[in-house]
Amino acid sequence: MKSFNEWIDNKGFLLNNEETFDNQVYTLEEIKDILKIGRNSSYNLLNENYFKIIKLGKIVRISKKSFDNWLNK
Repeated sequence: MKSFNEWIDNKGFLLNNEETFDNQVYTLEEIKDILKIGRNSSYNLLNENYFKIIKLGKIVRISKKSFDNWLNK
């Protein structure tokens, strides 16, 4: 099975200069830490579609740009 980063590379996602995909997304753990919420609350928040998410099987990544925009509103 390919790693998540290999999958992203093969999909041809456009990244900003000098940035990797990992620099443009948050993990669910990072979202939990930023908001100081638990696992269930973080999953509930993801299901509200306030920001863009990428799912690959059990792997979830959250767009930093869309999350930060939502957070700053």
